[in-house]
Amino acid sequence: MIDEANKRAKVIVPEDQLSIAIGRGGQNVRLASKLVEYEIDIEAAKENAPKAQPEPVVKLLQNHSRN
Repeated sequence: MIDEANKRAKVIVPEDQLSIAIGRGGQNVRLASKLVEYEIDIEAAKENAPKAQPEPVVKLLQNHSRN
């Protein structure tokens, strides 16, 4: 989910990929946040939750490059 007005993105990753997405001490998510100039919230996917249609991070990068 991307909130362009507040410059926030919510990223849902498989539970087994959560630590990789966050990185040691939050390094990966901080770097990604700086690159796209959005605050990024990362959550583990719930097992029984319906799959949402993902919004590609490319959209954030394209919007960022236009500014």
